[in-house]
Amino acid sequence: MQTDYWIENTAICRKKHPYLDVNLMDIENSRVIPVFSKNGLPTFKYDIGAGKAKYFHSSYDPLSEAVKWADGSSFDSDSIIVVLGTGFFYHISELIKEIPDNRIVILLERDEEIFREALKAVDLRDVLSRDNLYLFVGSEPAGAIKFITGIQMDNSFKKIRFLSHQSSIQTFSGFYREIIDGFSASGKLNIFDRLRYKKFYREDVRVLLLTTQYFLMGEIISAMERLNIKYRLITLGQDEIGCRKFIEEIIKDILDFKPDFLFTINHLGMDREGILAQFLARIEMPFASWYVDNPNLIIRRYEKNVTPYCAMFLWDKDNLPDMRDLGFEHLFYMPLGVDERRFCQIRNEANPMPHLASDVAFVGNSMVKKVRDTLMKTEVNGRLNALFKDIAKDYMESEERQIEEIIRLKYPGLYDDFQKLGDVNRTGYETAVNWEATKIYRLERVKMLLSFRPLIVGDPHWPELIDDGLFRYHRELAYYNELPCLYNAATINFNATSRQMKGAVNQRVFDVPACNAFLLTDYQEQMDELFTVGEEVICYKEPGEIRGLIKYYLNHESERKRIAEKGYKRIIRDHTYVSRVTGMVGTMRRIFS
Repeated sequence: MQTDYWIENTAICRKKHPYLDVNLMDIENSRVIPVFSKNGLPTFKYDIGAGKAKYFHSSYDPLSEAVKWADGSSFDSDSIIVVLGTGFFYHISELIKEIPDNRIVILLERDEEIFREALKAVDLRDVLSRDNLYLFVGSEPAGAIKFITGIQMDNSFKKIRFLSHQSSIQTFSGFYREIIDGFSASGKLNIFDRLRYKKFYREDVRVLLLTTQYFLMGEIISAMERLNIKYRLITLGQDEIGCRKFIEEIIKDILDFKPDFLFTINHLGMDREGILAQFLARIEMPFASWYVDNPNLIIRRYEKNVTPYCAMFLWDKDNLPDMRDLGFEHLFYMPLGVDERRFCQIRNEANPMPHLASDVAFVGNSMVKKVRDTLMKTEVNGRLNALFKDIAKDYMESEERQIEEIIRLKYPGLYDDFQKLGDVNRTGYETAVNWEATKIYRLERVKMLLSFRPLIVGDPHWPELIDDGLFRYHRELAYYNELPCLYNAATINFNATSRQMKGAVNQRVFDVPACNAFLLTDYQEQMDELFTVGEEVICYKEPGEIRGLIKYYLNHESERKRIAEKGYKRIIRDHTYVSRVTGMVGTMRRIFS
């Protein structure tokens, strides 16, 4: 008497394959004729019409036949295996015994009646519950092609190897042949051959830009236009990062535009699982990622994006060793720059915002709201929360760039608690510490300006830190069309760098001199590689130096203007975005041509 496995098999189907578009109700069928083989295993004949029926498995020993089929099936070590025809799964059961559990297997079955009868007749629990096994049951070849392609895209577009169950192919030849032909015609089988082409073989360079609303992308595009670099844009929103539609668009643009490399900022567009990065590596497509924020707060959540086809450009030279330790091979220092056509000198009579005139002006966020909001979103309690401000102050005063190291060295009793935080909470806590450290650092230095009644431009929370009678407040200014007016109107532009950069310089160090304006900034170690300190820019090393320097340069106009002029000339010579893009493209050509 035949055992009925329907309940067990359908339960696993609903759990492991909920996408399966099959009626799992046990209904009568008319074309599948259950029989037993000579050695007692369940099998079936299929009514092909005209009074004829075809055996789908050996009428004597289906199991031996399946072993022979599996032994004779050839495929490489990494392709996605697509089995055309399931029958009663004997050949599939033998196949999966021979391959690792992480191997992706897709099963296609043309006839729902065959599939339903298999669920009743054969114990399929081991097969159906296997990880990385996918099922398509249906009569539309287009649906099967879409199903396979989706899985292929989710797995870095691995190659496909079709394995045929002969009786299934013979019975439904039109269905299975259309699937094979559809892949061949569209190039999906050999998509790597179409996508893997020689880079930098033309005189002109082509770049595919993964664009966001990040403020620097506009400068990159402008520089590329000035350099006659051909580019194409793919705009993404946060909900599209790593999704199938986004990857489809990239594939389409690569085939059509044939870029020499992709460009992104801060790895935006790259999914945490590394699917896109690994796909780009498989097709030998280089991509450049320019980090203009602390990569340690970002890339450690994206470590699967490490590939030899990623070139990482870092605005902070101090982060190069950390990224090398993570496994990145191509690492380069590329500081910020300026679009000198946007940030330029405005003569006094032409300045549309004359009310911004002041002896000393500071542009910066108080960090009050940023710290408060980040801590509210971050689930951190206990001593980590109680000692938050102490940790931030220690981080502010230290040259150590890793907040984790501050906790490990100075607060060893908290280190285990910190390590136990999930990725999101740990990153949130580190971000909040960095912003609190910046708040403390800025406040110490801005207080040195108060005897000059400075203009502070920023968020509305500065009065929570400083008596509003001691300074003039102005709302935040639009970066492109208002900040240049401020830099031109202020006699001295003051700068205090965020503590996420212990040695690097921020955007203001480039924007103010580009306006032929005077800048007083905190000394950063990497400043010496960018400017001649004391001649092109004036720096303070300690808060106690600030008042004296401001008083001196307010009273020595000719010297102040001479320094501003020298800073301007250095900017035009070395630090425009045209210069940055030229260097980046040259580096990509040198590595990947």
